Amino acid sequence: MYADDTVKSFLAQTAAHQPTPGGGSVAALTGAMGVALLEMVVSYTVDNKKCRAVRERVLPLRAELADYHAGFLELMEEDMRAYQHFTEVRALPRRTEEEKAHRRSMMAEALKQAADVPLRTVQACERTLLLAETLLNVGNPNLVSDIGVGACLLGAALEGAALNVRVNLTHIRDSEYTSRVRWELSGIMERALARKRGVAEECADRVSS
Repeated sequence: MYADDTVKSFLAQTAAHQPTPGGGSVAALTGAMGVALLEMVVSYTVDNKKCRAVRERVLPLRAELADYHAGFLELMEEDMRAYQHFTEVRALPRRTEEEKAHRRSMMAEALKQAADVPLRTVQACERTLLLAETLLNVGNPNLVSDIGVGACLLGAALEGAALNVRVNLTHIRDSEYTSRVRWELSGIMERALARKRGVAEECADRVSS
C-alpha cells in the first residue's frame, strides 16, 4: 500500500545500470525522509492536549520543516540535473585548441556545480539536525524514537552528501575554491555529526530507561 509506484520507480532507477539517480540524489532524499519524521513529531505535539504547554514553541517548526522537506526534494532533482549537465559537457568536442579551452572552462564550472549541490545538502542537514535537537526537548515524548530515527537519517544524508562533495573536489583545479569548500565542509561535519550523535544517544537512553 505504502510502497507506491513513485517509490518503486525511484528505487528501480537507482538500482539500474544508469548514472542517475546516484549517491547525491539518494542522500538528499534520505534527508527529506528524516525531516518528514520530524514533521510527524511536530503534528503529534501541537495536536496533543497533553502537550499544550509547549504548543507555541513547537508550532513555528512546522513551516520551517516543510520548507526543508521541499528543499531536500529539490536538491535531489538538482543533483540529477547537475550530473546530466556534467555528462553533456564531458562530451563536448575537443578537436581544436579553441574547443579544448572551451571544454576545460565548461568542465570546471560543471564540476563546481556538481560539488555545490551536495554541499547545500550538507548545509541543510546541519540546520535540520538542530531542529531535531530542539524537538527532543519540546516534542511529544511518545515519539522520541521517531526523533532518533529522523536524526539518524539526517546523519546518513549528511555523510553521503559530504562524500559527493569530496569526490568532485578531487577533479577541480581551482585551489582557492577547493580550500574554501573543504574548510567549510570540515566545520559543518564536526558540528553536525556531534549533534546527530547527541540526539541519537539521548533518544536511545530515553527509550531504554
